[in-house]
Parts: sequence; C-alpha cells; structure tokens
Amino acid sequence: MNVRFVAALCSAVTAGLLAGCSTTESPTATPAGTAAVPTSDSAQAAPQSAAGRCHTADLRIAVDTTGQTPKPGQQATVFLTMENTSKQACTLYGYPGVHLTNTNKQLDVADWDLPRATYKDPVEKKIAPGESASTAINCILADEKSNQSTLFVPRDIQITPPDETTSATVRWPYAGLSYDGGATHPGTYVFPVGVTP
Repeated sequence: MNVRFVAALCSAVTAGLLAGCSTTESPTATPAGTAAVPTSDSAQAAPQSAAGRCHTADLRIAVDTTGQTPKPGQQATVFLTMENTSKQACTLYGYPGVHLTNTNKQLDVADWDLPRATYKDPVEKKIAPGESASTAINCILADEKSNQSTLFVPRDIQITPPDETTSATVRWPYAGLSYDGGATHPGTYVFPVGVTP
C-alpha cells in the first residue's frame, strides 16, 4: 500500500474523530422562579413596593369634615380619608372611583361618576396600620340661588379605592352640587390618592 495514501487516510480519520467530540455552548438558563426583566417603559408603569395593595375591606373611608367648611356657591375642595384598619402596611396608587346618587327629581340625572384630574400624576402612598391617606374632590357647592334643573343633591357617596372593585358607601355631609357632567372643562373631578389640589 502506498505510504502517502495511508498517511492521508489516517489524517482524515483523526479529523473526523475530533469533529465528533466537539461541543456547542448552550444558552445560559434562567434560574427557576426567576423571570427576565422587560426593558420597555411599560415595566415601570407603576412603582413596586414590599407592602401589598390596600383592599376596601381593610380601609375606613370617610368624608373629612374636620377642616374648613366649604362655602356654598363657590369652588370647593372636599377631602376624603382612607384609614388602614388592617394589621399590616399597604399601599394606594392611583385615582379612587367616586360615584354619586342624585335625590333631586328636577334634575334628570340619577348617577354621576366623577372624572379624574388627569393633570396630576399619581404617587404611591404607603400607610401603616392606623394611619390614613387622603384624596380630594374638586366641586362647586350649590347655594339657595342655584337653578334646580342643574342641582345635583347626593344622598351618599360611593368610593372605590384604586385597583379595587368593591366600594364603600359614606354619607355626603354637604349641600347639593352644581351638575356639570359632560362639560368640556368640568369643575368637578377627583384627585389621585396622596396628591393635594
């Protein structure tokens, strides 16, 4: 057998064996229970907190009447308080839902869901047990000169904390409101929790 042919054959066999023993680096695996963090802006839409969200059942919600009494016939700010009655801290972030029920039969409007003051950015509000957070309603309180056809007289007010579906019903302690629902620039709206007007 030709010596050169044998040498070439051995070289080819050796190369094949080496190729068969080569390895491909596998992609790095994500540890169990660890999710990849998205890099889009939506990942930072809401702040993260160790405390859980406040639930309606853990809050004592009321209209704050301890401050200055709003004057009828003028633009007024009505404050709402949300006290944490649970045994652990919780957080509130965003706008509460505010629903009013009308008792004035001369106004052909039964219910009023207040719009949001969207020019104010929400902030995360962490409240410890026994502490309270506040929010506010901007409104126009009616007076004796108010037109009855635009007078909205609430019997009570239903408040839904941010991200909750259950409401708390509390008494509305003031006079009627000048109804401006559907207006292009309404004077009645609700602020985010923890944000002052």
